[in-house]
Amino acid sequence: MGPNDRLVTSTLTMSRVPVWDRNWSSTNICVWDAAAAHLLLEDALTRDVKEARGQAFLVTGKDPAWRLEDTREAVKHFASRPVILDDVPPLPIFILAHLVEASLFLRYHILLLFLFPFGIKPRLVPKWIGQLVYLQPATLEYLSDIVIDDSRAKKVLG
Repeated sequence: MGPNDRLVTSTLTMSRVPVWDRNWSSTNICVWDAAAAHLLLEDALTRDVKEARGQAFLVTGKDPAWRLEDTREAVKHFASRPVILDDVPPLPIFILAHLVEASLFLRYHILLLFLFPFGIKPRLVPKWIGQLVYLQPATLEYLSDIVIDDSRAKKVLG
C-alpha cells in the first residue's frame, strides 16, 4: 500500500469505483503477524535447527484474511467524502483483460515488422493506453481460489 497502489488510492480518488473482486482476499500480511512469525522462527531455530532451517513457511494471522471488500469498506468508512462502489461481474473484466493483452501483443509485433528495417523498436506499451495497461491477466493474479494450510508452520514454529 502506498501513494500509487491500485486499491486504496484508486478508491479514494475515483468518483465511482468499479468492483469485481469483492470476495477475493488480498495478498498482504499484517506487520504484527510478520514480526511474530520472525520471532517464532528465531525460537524454532534455537530449539530444533534441522527442522526449521532453510524452510519456507506460510504465515497467517489469528483472524481470517481481509477480503478486498473489507479493505474498501474500511476506506469507505474513514473517507471524508462518499465512496460509491459499483459491482461489475468478474467474467467480462477477465475477458477484457485478455483482449487488452492480445491487442498490445499484436500491436507490438505488427509495428515491429514495419519498423525493424529502419532499426527502430516500438514501445511495448504505448503512452496513450494510460491506466488500461493495468487491466491485463497478470495484474489479476490475486483472483485465484487458494486454500491456505499453515498447519506445518504452527507445528514447527509453535
